[in-house]
Amino acid sequence: MSLARPPQQVRLGFGPILVRILGLSLLFAVLGAMVWSYLAASSADRYEVLTPTADPPGEIVTLTNGQPIHYRSIGSGAPALLIHGFDLAGGYQWLALAEELSGYRLLIPDQVDFGYSGRPARNGQVHTIFGRAETMLAFLEELEVETAAVIGAGMGGAVAAQMAVNNSDSINRLVLIGAEIYGPAEDWTATFYGLPVVGKALNFTSYGGGSRGAINYERECATGGFCPTPEDHNARQIGAAMAGTSDALAAMSATPGAATVPADLPRIGVPTLVIWGDADQVTPLDEGRRLGEEIEGATVEVIPGAGHQPHRQDPAATAERIAAFLAS
Repeated sequence: MSLARPPQQVRLGFGPILVRILGLSLLFAVLGAMVWSYLAASSADRYEVLTPTADPPGEIVTLTNGQPIHYRSIGSGAPALLIHGFDLAGGYQWLALAEELSGYRLLIPDQVDFGYSGRPARNGQVHTIFGRAETMLAFLEELEVETAAVIGAGMGGAVAAQMAVNNSDSINRLVLIGAEIYGPAEDWTATFYGLPVVGKALNFTSYGGGSRGAINYERECATGGFCPTPEDHNARQIGAAMAGTSDALAAMSATPGAATVPADLPRIGVPTLVIWGDADQVTPLDEGRRLGEEIEGATVEVIPGAGHQPHRQDPAATAERIAAFLAS
């Protein structure tokens, strides 16, 4: 007969059980995210089949850095460079304003990563505001344009301002429309858009040909801003279908921001016009007024009832103010 005590049953408390449940839930969530990322990234590869530089509506010029840049040249007269904001359709967003702005040779390029221009998939300066400014200066040089008026909207406004800082000799007039120089600030989720595979999947879904791309393209419409037409959506979808779009956007997200504006805004010495929509929900009017104060001698014009893209929402009123400024 054994005197050993019978084995005690080990009872787990509620705490350890909860930890195990949370651990398993986290594991399944990570696995689910990985599966979704690979599926969405595969969808991007199947969707993005167009060659950016094939059959473009305008012309292609290859810069000394090897980047192919698509551009439209409209009208004749003194040159004016129009730099678009974040829009996969690229320079297409300027076409409505171009119809209202006569007497100038309007040069409308697609920035790197957009429209019919190149889609570099590696991280690097070419994706930054500073790099984009250098690319646009190289673009003017390639076209043998010694000096031009430069008009930038949204992200393109930041590029235009950086150009004026980098090489003011190439710019005789500067127009900034809803320029994203102070913001909008990125939230914590922005980091995920630059991750391998995950970033490609997120960019395809949110901004490219995925399920939310078209919905996000219309986000300003809900707050009284620009509402895209079916033709606008079609132009965006063509940009989204260009090979390498999601990879390029992921590289753009993964590249640390590089710009000397707004710190160097006081260095801008060319005549400057700041145009802002009074209903801008992306970059509030206060930012436009601040921009007008930090650039010496700048004039601020407000477009009543317009949102973040007055050049699209009210191209006639915007063109009228630009024409008056360029002629002054």
